[in-house]
Amino acid sequence: MVESQEVWFSTMSKFNDPFEGIYDIVDDISHEAIISLAVKSLSEEGYSWSGISSHIAKNIMKDDFGGLPIKDEVKTKIKESVQGMIEATKRSGIISLAEDPKNILMWSHYANEHKGVCVELERNIDEDLGDNKRCRPVTYSKEYPQPSIEDILKGDHALTDKVAYTKSVDWAYEKEWRVRRDRGDCLHPLPGPIRSIILGAKWEGDLGEIQSFCVVNGISLLVASITKGEFSLSFEDITHKHL
Repeated sequence: MVESQEVWFSTMSKFNDPFEGIYDIVDDISHEAIISLAVKSLSEEGYSWSGISSHIAKNIMKDDFGGLPIKDEVKTKIKESVQGMIEATKRSGIISLAEDPKNILMWSHYANEHKGVCVELERNIDEDLGDNKRCRPVTYSKEYPQPSIEDILKGDHALTDKVAYTKSVDWAYEKEWRVRRDRGDCLHPLPGPIRSIILGAKWEGDLGEIQSFCVVNGISLLVASITKGEFSLSFEDITHKHL
């Protein structure tokens, strides 16, 4: 990861939480919503108001009267669109990041019981970490995401965004952020440049080698230690410390 500048983006089905990717679609789209979505779509395509009215009457509405009857082929197209978004959500790749590098549980669970390292990435506006559409904090909830069909049809990633960034409240201690890519189970470039590498409190390895690497590449090197008298971690910058 550090040398290759690439990281694995996993699909949600490969995560350690069996509740990942579970959601309930609320099948509540109204006829009015279908018309509204059609108006929005046609407006973005440059149709005039008279053109929009004519298109809806010809291609969406039935010829009979009463209520707002919608052609069956329109309903079928909506179902196909929703199914396409469901499949796209399954294919999406996610990388999970933590907000707090001093979280003791995160070190225990994800860094080989403090024997591993934490890689801090820099958030820049011109990269994935700075893209609010791709990178955002996880919302913690007691209930599954419940997107409506109307919500799903509002954008290509509407369903994925609703599902990928929602987890059970039991995971709230992680303060997780996620970055989404359209394709998962493969390597992608790092979503931001490496700012620092933090060695765990029980890390063992060639300190000279990793220090040289950090100096050459302009990366800060820190080492964690157990704080005396309290359950917390302290970091010391050893980038240029003589070993």
